[in-house]
Amino acid sequence: MRRVAEELGTGAASLYAHVADKDELLAAVYDRVFADIDVTVSPHPERWAEQIKDFARRQRAALAAHRDLARVGLGSIPTGPNALRAMEAMLSVMDAGGIAPQKISFTGDLLAQFVNASVYEDSLFQSRFDRNRSFHEWTQQMQDVIASLPADRFPTIHRLAPALFDPGEGENERFEFGLEVIIQGLAATMAKPRPARRNRS
Repeated sequence: MRRVAEELGTGAASLYAHVADKDELLAAVYDRVFADIDVTVSPHPERWAEQIKDFARRQRAALAAHRDLARVGLGSIPTGPNALRAMEAMLSVMDAGGIAPQKISFTGDLLAQFVNASVYEDSLFQSRFDRNRSFHEWTQQMQDVIASLPADRFPTIHRLAPALFDPGEGENERFEFGLEVIIQGLAATMAKPRPARRNRS
């Protein structure tokens, strides 16, 4: 709080006239980032899956521009005006897609966790590599650790080692895979037939 006050040319005590504490200040900053996300959407019953993925990508891109700010969204439900507009847009897409209300609730929560955790973890890795070593050096170290493991006790790890540390197309490919798993999983639950009612006569 003192550092923010210095940047604004005032005292820390002056900030408390506007925010209660550091957490409230961070929540306000987090909500401000949501103002940069285009939440304009025309919910389409047949395009709900792609619309959700597009929205998740936009949210991730906006948060990624601010390094570890995504941690603010973990373990909380943002209620700022910009976050609420984003929530309304996301919920309207899922509702138009015919998703049951309870599943909309769970999916909204799951997607928020996934996006925030993805961005936050990426910022932690990036910070670590910036300070100490490159991603290549870290990967090589992990491969050396696996190579030192007894193959008879860890045969699967040894066999899958090349794939475990293959960066592929980078963090974006990893994010897209997780996003696809979530959306396809949701679609699968929607496709399940309801159990038949028992005839009590």
